[in-house]
Amino acid sequence: MATTLVKNLGVSKIKPVQPVDLFTGDSIEITNAWQDISGVINVKGAKSVVLWLNYDRGDSADTQFRCLVGASDSDVTYEFVIETVGAAKSEIQEEVVELEDSDMKVVREFVLNGAINFLKFQVKDSADGTGQVDSAKLSVGIK
Repeated sequence: MATTLVKNLGVSKIKPVQPVDLFTGDSIEITNAWQDISGVINVKGAKSVVLWLNYDRGDSADTQFRCLVGASDSDVTYEFVIETVGAAKSEIQEEVVELEDSDMKVVREFVLNGAINFLKFQVKDSADGTGQVDSAKLSVGIK
């Protein structure tokens, strides 16, 4: 069983681009419900964070990961969103990253601009397959 780690990644605690593990132990099996691949992470003052994800597809389909954020460590329930600007409209939507249907190593930056205090990452698939997250790391950017 994997153990998600609670991390304090404040800018003074870690050097930029030095990834740290988000969980230890066994891989995290991906189900058809959102599940944590990290504990709550303190990122106060960070300009950005980079998620390094090692994904083993198995027979999972439509695998997705997302970032939840909050102002306090007990309320990390807000969806990290992106703004989509088109010719006719602007809209805000949840940022969910869908993985290809193959084993992957993914690196994804989330720009925080020092405005986010706490976050955590989650993963799911559409069919409760046999996919798993073999490892997840996080690094913090201060520029």
